[in-house]
Amino acid sequence: MKQDTSLLVQEYKKHAIILADTQETGDYKKGNRSSDQLLKISKIMKEDRELAKNVLDSLMESEDPKVLSSCCVDALVLKHRTDEALNHLTKIVNSDLGMMSFNAETTLELYDSEELFELHGVEK
Repeated sequence: MKQDTSLLVQEYKKHAIILADTQETGDYKKGNRSSDQLLKISKIMKEDRELAKNVLDSLMESEDPKVLSSCCVDALVLKHRTDEALNHLTKIVNSDLGMMSFNAETTLELYDSEELFELHGVEK
């Protein structure tokens, strides 16, 4: 299990960074591939909540806003470290990071309206 966790954390970080970078550069093919990988990891975490907690705990320790902006969405959807995720997203919004700040702001709006849960197919 520990090896699975570290592999998922490594892959999640890699694809979160690629996705954030491609949103700025416009390389949508590469971004879509990374988005697909993040969705696969999110699905794994939805199916195994204990694994999800371990993966999210590790990801939430990151200082990279590219990683945090993605993992905070999963943390909110899975209701894990919600307050911390909201704080990270608020900091990203206030950091003037371009598209990443906009995405974080949109995530917060979707969370407040509860649409985030609907989009991810989970109950609030």
